[in-house]
Amino acid sequence: MPTIPRSRLSAPLAVAMAVAAAALLMLLGLWLTAREFNARTVEEQGRNLRERLLLRVAPAITALQLAGDLLASAAPGRPTPADARELVLSSLDNNPGVDAVTVCDGRGLLAMAVRAHSGMLLHVRNPAGPVGSDGSDGSDGGQGIPWLRINTDATPPGSGAPMPPATGELCRRMVAATNAQAARVESGRKTATAWTGVHPLPMASAPPGNNAGADAASPVSSAAMTVVVDARDRQGGVERSMGYSFRLDGLLTSLAVGLPQEARVLVTSPHGDSRSPREAASLTEDGDPVHKAALAAWSAAGMPADAVFTFEAQGSRWWAYLAPATDADTRTFAGVAMPQGLLLHMLLRDAAIPLLLACGGLALLLGAWWTHARRGASGADTGPLSDDALRILLAGGESDRLEFKSTLRHNLSSGKHGKEIELAALKTVTAFLNTDGGTLAVGVDDQGQVLGLAPDGFEDADHMLRHFSALLAQHIGVEHQPHVRFTVRMLDGRQLLLVECGKAAEPVILHTGKEEEFYVRMGPTSRKLALSQVMHRLRGNGTQRE
Repeated sequence: MPTIPRSRLSAPLAVAMAVAAAALLMLLGLWLTAREFNARTVEEQGRNLRERLLLRVAPAITALQLAGDLLASAAPGRPTPADARELVLSSLDNNPGVDAVTVCDGRGLLAMAVRAHSGMLLHVRNPAGPVGSDGSDGSDGGQGIPWLRINTDATPPGSGAPMPPATGELCRRMVAATNAQAARVESGRKTATAWTGVHPLPMASAPPGNNAGADAASPVSSAAMTVVVDARDRQGGVERSMGYSFRLDGLLTSLAVGLPQEARVLVTSPHGDSRSPREAASLTEDGDPVHKAALAAWSAAGMPADAVFTFEAQGSRWWAYLAPATDADTRTFAGVAMPQGLLLHMLLRDAAIPLLLACGGLALLLGAWWTHARRGASGADTGPLSDDALRILLAGGESDRLEFKSTLRHNLSSGKHGKEIELAALKTVTAFLNTDGGTLAVGVDDQGQVLGLAPDGFEDADHMLRHFSALLAQHIGVEHQPHVRFTVRMLDGRQLLLVECGKAAEPVILHTGKEEEFYVRMGPTSRKLALSQVMHRLRGNGTQRE
């Protein structure tokens, strides 16, 4: 048998060893960076989820604060049960995202309205005094006085129905939440908000004969959490509080949108001495072993706030992140858990091009890796700009991806706040969302000089962010808010509002109150399109004509 010269074996062997060494180095680098990647990705997803939670409830919180201001200004002896009845009904009717409205005073529950099968259930304290054989005045959660049905034939919770704890306990939780709200004085508001922990919310059973079966056996309570304002009498100090309740199943469903299928939403309210033993720590209460393992690991770690932790569940390692659900004092935490396999898949997907090019040799591998890293750095969310980078951005002037506004709501010409100034900023946001994204800088003049946010007269940065969030929800819609990120930055001793917009997946319409408008970005301006131009643009983007 002829032999192959050694010189013909050495070159292929050297190439194979070089490729193997390059691949090994790449895998080693991936392994070394995997932990940092996992922690950063889970924290980023958790923060995004927390922001979506705040955006989901922000309009209702704003409305609650206004209602609380009015309630706190009520005359002594008010509100009467009749006043409270109108207040809870109007509040529930005007806030579609809220599932229940409660008003309490020093005696307990005054009035409560709950959504139920296309209508409402109403409970109001009997103004005539104690009723029933047990002498109850209705503050026991409806055991003494029946619930009133409004536009619904649902079966309300009544005497003997299991409602742990009673609605009177909800009033005690509301008072405890406002008493523990350390930000009440610091916020500068007359009525600062606070959150309760998890609690049962009285719900209706299905109407008799309506989808008999599973619906007919539906429970009369549902897990919820409530945002509260302290509306006590400012002169007499009479105890009053008002709360908006959100059902957790609806909140969790909205929070899961956009997350990978394997990921888990984590929302928890840890046990306290005053909590019922029947309450679980997890707001999901679905028996998912991942939820149980995550909360057990978090508890074992001392319930860290704003921290990444790991745990084992279903035979694999998971990474998780939990942080307080609001900036104010709260016992409710929100975050996300992701399996290590999913994170590895995400990491390998980002590194797919370098892995393929590794077979071509060490030089090509390193070049491909550098190109991929550059591309990933330009497309990924790398966090806030540094002060120097922000100065460079502003110095470049307005463009198709950047616009300046001197104020958010103050008209510098008239010296008054004007709705037209707010709509001008929202037109720019709408145009960015309908084009390729961009950044709106508020508090900056046309030359890129930082003027600051003082003319707008907001009490603090949080007040401005809440106001802007409410504007987005009212005029653009909460469904588009995941594409908008906004923050208040300090630069050279002055504040400015940065609104970073991505490209929306669906057309974005600006609701001005009188009409609906469609804007796109053309150079450094936002241009309103006529209906025919909008239809032509949609057809050009592949949208079928209806």
